[in-house]
Amino acid sequence: SETCPQALKQNLVLFSNNTYSVMVEPVLKERVAPIKLFISALVVALQYYRQEFGAFPREDNRSVFAALRGKNPKSMVLIEPKRYMIENDELVDPWGTPLAFNFDSNLITIISAGPNVAFGDHDDIVRTNPF
Repeated sequence: SETCPQALKQNLVLFSNNTYSVMVEPVLKERVAPIKLFISALVVALQYYRQEFGAFPREDNRSVFAALRGKNPKSMVLIEPKRYMIENDELVDPWGTPLAFNFDSNLITIISAGPNVAFGDHDDIVRTNPF
């Protein structure tokens, strides 16, 4: 299987200027920084995936995880998440909640439910990137 090209790893920094929307208590910031970095890596990997294969994987978490871990036409591994970021073959945030993915023709959105593990409220960590 192929591994993530070095250029892809280096390009992670190019996407760091995009903004996140999140409001959390200061005591939780040590968990927020790693999930932001992880989501940044996922955005880069998904952009590369779409460029390489012409479409995003299916939006469900397990399909995204499988596609980025090598279950794709070229058996290309695009991410190597830490063990604590995986639960039941899904990508999870530091609070153990599976990440939510939404793709349309020009946007990637990845959402962490945040510290209260409920989607759709003030502490969600949301990243939207144009493709």
